[in-house]
Amino acid sequence: MQRHKQGNFCIVITASEPRLLQRKISETSRTGCIREIRLDSLSDYDKMKEKALKIVMPVKERCVFTLRSASEAGRNGFHEDAMAESDRKAALLELARHKPMLLDVEYNTMKYSHAFAREIADTKANVLVSYHDFYRTPTLNELKEVVEWSSANKFGYIKIATYGESRDDDRTIAKLYDAVPEKMELIAFVMNSRQSRIESLFHGAPFAYVAWGIPNAPGQMTLAEARQEFAKMNGN
Repeated sequence: MQRHKQGNFCIVITASEPRLLQRKISETSRTGCIREIRLDSLSDYDKMKEKALKIVMPVKERCVFTLRSASEAGRNGFHEDAMAESDRKAALLELARHKPMLLDVEYNTMKYSHAFAREIADTKANVLVSYHDFYRTPTLNELKEVVEWSSANKFGYIKIATYGESRDDDRTIAKLYDAVPEKMELIAFVMNSRQSRIESLFHGAPFAYVAWGIPNAPGQMTLAEARQEFAKMNGN
């Protein structure tokens, strides 16, 4: 693996209400890290979005905005009925128009709703196409299809997170980096593998996700833990 001078990390911020969001934004402001704002963690997105957006707008150039669907580990704000999904798509379009550094939109949401994918693309926002498999690591060819669809639809950033059962799954994810077009950015890792999360940086991922406090996903490390693991892999 290539040696890196430093590891770039994205702190995942969850908050059930705006005051907690403000506190975590302040706490993480001196880390120098990108931050993912999990807006789906608000207990009532519709009622709280105005205050929440006012808090994150000043730092949006270094933030990933995420409003995850319930079917892909979304938290509080939306449920799996047609009206709620329609509302979520409308909210994603609104977020896209605010032009954060990246807007996370699920691969499955766009692939199976071509009209919505076109609307998102028309906003000219930097979209991070996110693909999750919480039960397995698909074959390399299956994962290449996600990359190819994203490339064909001119989305330049992809996140792929899978569940692994052995180091063979880590190796499958590592091979995927060789299949990405030169102008695309890939963040791919086996979510329950701490090693895969850090190795992604050496394969070319622009950043790795870390927790602020209690981890939000299997295998996720705190910022301090991730920096320590990165230093070990980097031979420091």
